[in-house]
Amino acid sequence: MAAAGHYSVLVTNGAGSVESAEALLTILPSRTLVLTSPPAEQEGSVVSLPLNLISDGDVGGMTFNLDFNTAYLRLLEWEWSPLMTGVFSDLNTNSAGRIRVTFALPATAIPAGDQPLATLRFLLRSVPGDLDTSITLQVTDVADPFGAPIALGNQTSDATLHVTKRHFIGDNNANQRLDVGDATTILRLLALLDTPRAWDVPGNDINANNVIDTGDAIRVLRAAAGLDPQPGGGALAREAITLSKEKLVLSPATVRGVAGETINFEIRLQDLATTVSGAALTLDYPTNALRLVNSQSFHVGTTVPGNALAVWNVVPGQNNFTTQSGRLAFAVSSANAWSASNGVLAMVSFQVQPGASSQYAWPVVLRACEVTPDGYANHSLEPYGSTFIGRSAVGASLGNSGQTSGGLFHFRLYGDAGAAYTVQVSSNLTQWTSVTNLTLGVDDFRFIDQDTAAYPRRFYRAVLSEP
Repeated sequence: MAAAGHYSVLVTNGAGSVESAEALLTILPSRTLVLTSPPAEQEGSVVSLPLNLISDGDVGGMTFNLDFNTAYLRLLEWEWSPLMTGVFSDLNTNSAGRIRVTFALPATAIPAGDQPLATLRFLLRSVPGDLDTSITLQVTDVADPFGAPIALGNQTSDATLHVTKRHFIGDNNANQRLDVGDATTILRLLALLDTPRAWDVPGNDINANNVIDTGDAIRVLRAAAGLDPQPGGGALAREAITLSKEKLVLSPATVRGVAGETINFEIRLQDLATTVSGAALTLDYPTNALRLVNSQSFHVGTTVPGNALAVWNVVPGQNNFTTQSGRLAFAVSSANAWSASNGVLAMVSFQVQPGASSQYAWPVVLRACEVTPDGYANHSLEPYGSTFIGRSAVGASLGNSGQTSGGLFHFRLYGDAGAAYTVQVSSNLTQWTSVTNLTLGVDDFRFIDQDTAAYPRRFYRAVLSEP
């Protein structure tokens, strides 16, 4: 087959006339396997590349190689498109940096046009400097639906990835901050679970001693727990991935106590579908009602392996319990994935303060909850906090009644924020019917009787819905 390009063409006729001209030969392939290049990304990012087949609808099967540089790329996932459902397919990844792919349809063909075959997801490994790295395709065989080989008209379109260096030392997962995922990556390098390259040392040497050591991991966790400032002021260029079904739960959801008593909370990982090798959280609590007593007031839970590296911060003074402001930060990482993803992450104990009885409900709030499966692709967890009950709720009072512009009767309900009340109605002060259940917020509640016109006379009351 001639190659595309410029050619000189001689044309003759029967009379012996000869003409010469230059022509451009363009060869349009009948089949093209296309791997689309993604936008430039920072090392530590995960990129997705679509793999498509452009054809005339004559491809019944194909084998091809996909080659990439393992120094800079790690294949995380190969996901076949729905088009390939019910199709024989096989991936051979035994050779480092090469994926050998085979697929065959049941005596049918891939539809004509531009059709998606798969999506590839790669982790961009650390790089010595900004660089381009290629992912190349090589078709080794194509067959039609009858099993006949198609040797001509097959072409590939390769992808090029532009990888940029990190902005901050230690930021291995490209989210512009130091977190438990970065600590896990450093610990894996220290344990030689991942082989450190020469450029990994300056990229993770946070304590500037020209080696990667436990001090670097500690410095990362100190930043993750808020003991040290984040690089660049801690601005978050990209938040962790949120998986709404994954939870961090403070248990019990409601707890009561009196002054001097100790109450205990479990912080539980719940409904996680991925592995975990690190976690971080912040717990906000009301110091008027609850206080941490000493360093024995908190410890890691049974889910955390004994060799994990954990940092606690009683804000603002880490170990100064006298100045505690009502915020406890926690970060923990290890080199290997934990044996369980769900269970008790931490235990926290508080001593109830005399001021607790000045208020009915005190919120205890979880926030900034995050886990990492392997140092990359951190997950933000949905936080579920708790409520500490400092005293019995007061009964409701009703006031400021009147009529709306539409003639509907209304009134205001007053009580304790966080307490549950039920509004009841009666026409004879003997038989009462519940019409609304509510938990009072920080403001009073306005009740509007939509059935005003149906009753010439009606009585109202509100009762506590809890003992």
